[in-house]
Amino acid sequence: MSLIVCKFGGSSLADAGMFVRVNRILRSDPARRYIVVSAPGTRFPGDEKITDLFYRAHASDRAGDHSILARIFARYAAIRDALAPDFDLEGEFDRIENELYLSLDYAASRGEYLCAKLFAAYAHMDFVDASELLFFRANGGVDVDATVEAVRRKLLPLGRAVVPGFYGAAHNGGVRTFTRGGSDVSGALLAAALNAELYENWTDVDGLFTADPNLVHQPARNLVVGMDQMEQISKAGAKLLHPLALRPLRGTGIDTLLKNTFSPGSPGTRITERPVPPVRCVTGQPTLYMRGDPAEPESVRLCELPLQGSVTVASVNAFGLTDAQIRRVVREIKPIHIIHMRDYVQIILPEKEYESTIRAVHAILMDADA
Repeated sequence: MSLIVCKFGGSSLADAGMFVRVNRILRSDPARRYIVVSAPGTRFPGDEKITDLFYRAHASDRAGDHSILARIFARYAAIRDALAPDFDLEGEFDRIENELYLSLDYAASRGEYLCAKLFAAYAHMDFVDASELLFFRANGGVDVDATVEAVRRKLLPLGRAVVPGFYGAAHNGGVRTFTRGGSDVSGALLAAALNAELYENWTDVDGLFTADPNLVHQPARNLVVGMDQMEQISKAGAKLLHPLALRPLRGTGIDTLLKNTFSPGSPGTRITERPVPPVRCVTGQPTLYMRGDPAEPESVRLCELPLQGSVTVASVNAFGLTDAQIRRVVREIKPIHIIHMRDYVQIILPEKEYESTIRAVHAILMDADA
C-alpha cells in the first residue's frame, strides 16, 4: 500500500478554515496516512505566531503573568469552537499552565502539541505525541535507531495519525526542540523510518522559484532540484525548508515534494537524489551581520571588508551565474565584496540595498544573452 508522509507548516494551519483545507487535501489521496503539523502561524500582517507567544508566555509565567497564555487559548478556542466542540481545550491548558515553567523547550513545543491534538480530534485521526517517537541524545543529535524503532512500532499499526512536529524526547526525559522550522526535520525522520513512497512538505508557495516571488515579479519555478543543491540553497537563506530536513532522507530513495496548501493542484518542486541539472536561484540574508559583532560569519570576517564603524550588511546568494554574469554584477551593481563559495556566489552589500540587489542579480541571472 502506498504511503505518503505530509508535513503542514504554520501558514497551512493558521485558523479553522485552513484546518478544513488541510483535511480536504489529506482525504483526496488515501496514501496520505501520516501528518506532521507545525503550530498555527500568522493569519494576517502583524499577527503573531503561536510559537513566539509561547516563548513569551514562558517568560511571563515566571513573573506570574498569564495574560499571554490567555491570548493563545483564544486562538485555539476559535478553531475548537468551529470544528471540534467536544475537544477538552480547557483541560489541556490547565496542564500546560501548571507545567509551563518546566523548560523553554517544553513551552515552545506546546504550539505543535495542541495543534496536532486539535486537528486529530477534528479529522477523526489518531494522535501520537512526538515525545513517544523522536528521541534526542545528550549531545543534541537524534537517536536514529530508537526513533526508527518507536515510529514503526507505534505508527504502522494505525491507519492514519497526526504527530506534532518540532520536538521530541530529551535524553533526560524532558522535551527537546529542534531549531526554528524543525517540523520539516520531524516529517523527514518519519518518512525515512516508515519507508514512505514520498515526503510532501506543504507550505504557502508553489515550490522553489528562481527568486522570492515577494521580491521579484513572476520568477520561474524550478520543477526539480537535486538534494545537495537544495540543501545549499536552504543554508544560503531560502526559507522553504529547514537546512537539515533532507539529511534523514539521504540514501533512502525518498523524494521530497514541496507543495502549496493554497494551490494543491500546482505541481510544486520535487527534491531528489537522482542526478538532475543544477537550477538557477537567487536568495539571501537581508541582515548578515553588524560590523564588529563576534557572531559575524568567518568567511566575511576574513575578507577584511573596507567598512568603517558599525555597518550592517546583507548577502545575496546566486546559484548558476556564469563568469560573464559575475562580471556584470561587479560592473553594474558594484557590491562591497564577492565571495566565490563552492556552489554559489555570495554578494556582500549594504543592508538597505538588499531587495533592489535581489532583483538586479535575478535579472542578470535570467538574461539568456548575458
